[in-house]
Amino acid sequence: MEAILLAVRTKYKDVTHISTEKLASWLDSQDYAVSSGLANDLSSTDGMVPELQGETRDREAKGLLDQGNIILLDVREEDEYKVSHLEKARRIRDDLNSEEVEELVKEILKPFNEKEPEEVLKIVSYCSLGYRSSDLARKLKTQIDNMKPSTAVQVFNLEGSIFKWANEGRKLVDNHGNDTTYVHPYNMVFGLTLKKCLHKYK
Repeated sequence: MEAILLAVRTKYKDVTHISTEKLASWLDSQDYAVSSGLANDLSSTDGMVPELQGETRDREAKGLLDQGNIILLDVREEDEYKVSHLEKARRIRDDLNSEEVEELVKEILKPFNEKEPEEVLKIVSYCSLGYRSSDLARKLKTQIDNMKPSTAVQVFNLEGSIFKWANEGRKLVDNHGNDTTYVHPYNMVFGLTLKKCLHKYK
């Protein structure tokens, strides 16, 4: 695990990495209200962030405001996400192009542009070990820097991502919102860093 974490930090040294302990303390310290966000999965068949219409958009925007100042983005495949994910995390494809990243940032920031959070808005991405999520974090940070939003935003990659989170026995939920300890091991090589008793492919 440590060798992979070092490799991620080296490859993505321009990305801010945070520990599982730090994220856990953030989530424990705020009233992290349940929200469906923009959608449980912000990807769609045509690769763009789904557009929300009328009352639905208003309702979802309010939901984002209600969830506090932390946005969790799960950068894994659907099969991985269904087995387990961090509570209230929304799945994002790892291959978004620049236009899709811009649309995602706009959707995240929209409710906060109307009512800025009392604290800095924190966007935390994670995947299995940190490669895919670091790549998205880099894209998000670049886009946000270019946009210069009025809302103060910080972007992070969760170091060790869901494998480290699960190995430490931290809270996970399955696709139905039920507590679980299992995690999709991604592949045979990366899966070696996840405790064998936690492996589940479906």
